[in-house]
Amino acid sequence: MPRRKYPRPLITTEERQALFELEDGKCAVCGRDDVELFTNHSYRTGRTRGLRCRTCNTALGMFSDSLKLLRAALQYLTKPPAQ
Repeated sequence: MPRRKYPRPLITTEERQALFELEDGKCAVCGRDDVELFTNHSYRTGRTRGLRCRTCNTALGMFSDSLKLLRAALQYLTKPPAQ
């Protein structure tokens, strides 16, 4: 079996269920409840952060969990240069 680039965090079934209940069965970012939720964790600390849908997990991963990049993206969406 191939190794994953980023191994899944170690979380028990009970811990995942508690997160699911805490987040009302919704993605912690977009709030959708009609999608599969994935356990998200910090690669720096290894700590579990919450449950996210694939779209939000991928999007935040593309921004490398950088607040600077996310703020720049928000600024771009708020006031695009071609406006």
